[in-house]
Amino acid sequence: KCKNSSFKKNMKEQTNELENNLKNNESVEKRDKKEKPLFTYCHDRIIKHNDTVMVKTLKFTFTKKIKSHKMITINKIKVPMKLIVGQEYDSWFIMDRKKKTIEKIDYYPHSHDYEYMDEKEEEKKDNRNLSLKHDNKQSLDCNDISLMRESGSTEDMISALKVNSNTFENKTSFSQSKYIKRKKRKYDDYFTIIRPTTQELLHYFVKHQLSRVEFFREDTLARMLHLAQITVQSNVCCFDSCESILTSAVFERYQGKLPVLVRLAPQDTIGQNRQFLNDQGIQLNQSTIEELTLLKFKEKVEADPTTYAFDSVLFSSSKIQMWPLVELVWPCMVNCAMMVIHSKYRGPLEEIHEKLLEHRVAVNVELSESWYRPTQVLPGRTHPEMTYRGSSGWLLVVTKVRNF
Repeated sequence: KCKNSSFKKNMKEQTNELENNLKNNESVEKRDKKEKPLFTYCHDRIIKHNDTVMVKTLKFTFTKKIKSHKMITINKIKVPMKLIVGQEYDSWFIMDRKKKTIEKIDYYPHSHDYEYMDEKEEEKKDNRNLSLKHDNKQSLDCNDISLMRESGSTEDMISALKVNSNTFENKTSFSQSKYIKRKKRKYDDYFTIIRPTTQELLHYFVKHQLSRVEFFREDTLARMLHLAQITVQSNVCCFDSCESILTSAVFERYQGKLPVLVRLAPQDTIGQNRQFLNDQGIQLNQSTIEELTLLKFKEKVEADPTTYAFDSVLFSSSKIQMWPLVELVWPCMVNCAMMVIHSKYRGPLEEIHEKLLEHRVAVNVELSESWYRPTQVLPGRTHPEMTYRGSSGWLLVVTKVRNF
């Protein structure tokens, strides 16, 4: 009897627990069925005061530090920055020239306006004689266009430009699409706010100031990161004179988790590139990057040669002699370590190539040129881009086997 009574008590307790669990599950389901927002944005997605952002339009890109009490000039329109604070990154906005305000939109409306005509249709028009027939191609003057831009919308102005153009109807479909694209690029009032990254900053330099980064393009950066064979457990050494783009790319790719990341710099530029990246909105964690001058690095290596054991070394510079730098860092590299050197000139890399083969301290010594040129692929008009610099310098890839 005692056993039966205890068994019944245990059964009642278990049934009560099951009933309570069912009630809790039903309450949770009811709570989950309530209306929730479709998307939840984390705190980092919101544009805040004192954030450095990148403003992108069809025509240009620039960085700006957000100050709520100041104005920002976009396409010759001054807009209060307080209208941008609190919005999400990667949002699109349209400017109102009359009210001097901006309005957020869901997406860029002209993202598919530049698709070309049907490929199966044969083009019967020809552009060869357009410039000879019409000396005055546009009947509207500058005053008319400026008045239309201030009073009306961009779409109305572009349609008026098409109607008053003496050559638009006689152009081919491809030329008409290029004409509309060019006018929208010039008069469009749309812009977006994005977060500054190394990729976006390098893309801006390649497009506007390629010589500032010593012709260091995105494809060259991708090749260097691939050939260096960097892993999360690698000790990395970087030396670059291209606004610290290379060091910043290594830091961003591995999110500061590398055991050792040493950046070497000349005495006169120590700290300057870091400050430049901070001004552009790219923050590098000072605790994870050891920044040393060449002289201080030499003193540390001479005092204790086993201080560093680099698995990957990346150099990018055309302003100093690279061979003394290679001799300085070579004893600090482990066997089978990779060294990738970029220079916009071939001569310094040829010198390193010959000396490494002469001393027989490395294998797989390869010297190659980073050549790239975009090509337009369309029916009947496939050709390389006319205005583009194909060369991005030279790359030397080395695998260490022993010391000198």
